[in-house]
Amino acid sequence: MYSDMPRANKASMEKAPLNRRDFLRLSVIAAGSAIATACQEVLPPTIPVGTSTAAPSPTPSVKFSLAGGNVDAWTWIKQVKVGVSEGKCEKVLLRMNSQDVEAMPEGDMFTAEVPLAGGENQIRAVCRQPGGGEAVSDQVVYNVRLRPGPTALIQIALQNGQIVLDGSESLPAAGTQDAIVEYLWLAREGNPAPLPELTGEVNRPSISVTPAASDGEYYVRLQVKDQAGQEDISTIYFVVENGEARIPDYDTENPAWLETAVVYGVIPFLFGSPAFQAIGERLDDLADLGVNAIWLAPINIHPADDYGYHVEDYFGLDPAYGTEADFRDLVQASHERGIRVLMDFVPNHTADTHPYFVDAQQNGPESPYWDFYNRDASGNPTHSLPQWTDIPDLNYDNPEVQRMIIEAFSYWVREFDVDGFRVDAAWAIHDRRPEF
Repeated sequence: MYSDMPRANKASMEKAPLNRRDFLRLSVIAAGSAIATACQEVLPPTIPVGTSTAAPSPTPSVKFSLAGGNVDAWTWIKQVKVGVSEGKCEKVLLRMNSQDVEAMPEGDMFTAEVPLAGGENQIRAVCRQPGGGEAVSDQVVYNVRLRPGPTALIQIALQNGQIVLDGSESLPAAGTQDAIVEYLWLAREGNPAPLPELTGEVNRPSISVTPAASDGEYYVRLQVKDQAGQEDISTIYFVVENGEARIPDYDTENPAWLETAVVYGVIPFLFGSPAFQAIGERLDDLADLGVNAIWLAPINIHPADDYGYHVEDYFGLDPAYGTEADFRDLVQASHERGIRVLMDFVPNHTADTHPYFVDAQQNGPESPYWDFYNRDASGNPTHSLPQWTDIPDLNYDNPEVQRMIIEAFSYWVREFDVDGFRVDAAWAIHDRRPEF
């Protein structure tokens, strides 16, 4: 995954020891491009209801439930289900963020797709009964973990020797009417030569750029801003070879720096404590060795007795290694020495201690996270690495899983300026969902 690519759209068996050779053999480097709140504790899956006294006269009792408990959401539109186990509802409404959405009958359930906003979304189900009575469920909270704001998208073309960059298809923030009002183009520092049209910021949806004669890669950034002041940035590059511009195949070509990369594998806890500071103190030694990229063994939150491949939070750093500020300092200090920083990232599976898997195990198919995990025909979680039954596979048929992982990759690029990733067990995701 390239940071400078266009954005597209344990009862376990004994573990085999993970030696360095196996560690390296499993590795595939994909170089290039903590949420502030931790995952909320998940409540039991069925929320009891309270009945209101809104009816002018006694009405038949009703028992109904809003499926799922408080839950993280990785989507802007969520399907919500209401089950009626006793009595009758002539109409079911889902009341969210002060708006009502009517749920449609579907077998013995009522379902509706409801739009969500960033952060907490409070929702109740309302049952309107024959005779005018009304019952209201207790509140459930959907916590949208997606980053709000617009999405900067760049289309690139080569026309009559000019590089045409179009940002007009950038997307406004989901669920809002906040239009994009600024399209700021800027050539990135370090290009082989200046681009005449981009000696400063240019504010318009699309631009044409005259390629310079000097060979190399030329990077251009687009920053979009909407009416609410929310921003997003995307970067793209083109190549000049033998004085001629061309658009690279971003899916198959490596950026030039990777072809001559000298990558040093860093096992953080072996450098000292706190690890991020200790690594920073050895950067000059690494640079003297000719190292121009460091590959950090997993640094996300994981069980204390694990090396790091049993992820419990894709958006958090192992506190034993240091703070977020420590990590930012490490990345910046590396860049000052011409050293790129790669993270070892684990999108194929989580630990069985991840809050989502714990909830799924406790609540079964009623868990909102049941479908976050890949399962066999009997509903048992699958394990691409069968020697480790405590790392269940994620389900990449689930759009929320896809979006969660894309957000996680992007987070470390956007918030910490990491340069790329070594993607653990990428082959296993490819086997299940090759197009992803």
